Order: sequence, then structure tokens, then C-alpha cells
Amino acid sequence: MATKSTTTKKATKTTRKTGATKFSKETYVKWYKDMLLIRKFEEKISQLYIQQKFGGF
Repeated sequence: MATKSTTTKKATKTTRKTGATKFSKETYVKWYKDMLLIRKFEEKISQLYIQQKFGGF
């Protein structure tokens, strides 16, 4: 009969100082707007593909 051994890993918590970011707020806003634009594009392409107005793979 095999015995079952359990190991536990200690959870590590990473703390970050507030306001200590590598990028500016404007950079994050630009990235967010770009992600929204890409998402809208992908949704529109998906709709066109379903309607067979856009070719697939």
C-alpha cells in the first residue's frame, strides 16, 4: 500500500509601494485604449465571419 505524503508551500506575499510604477498614467491609458480598439476590431471581424462576409483560416 502506498503512503500519501503532502507538502505545503509557504505563501509569499509581494508588497508594492503605492505610486511606485514603472510607467506613467498616460502610458497605461494609451494601452487601455489600444486594447479596447483591438477588442472591438476582433468582435466586428467575428460578426462578419459568422455572416460569411469575411474569410477565415
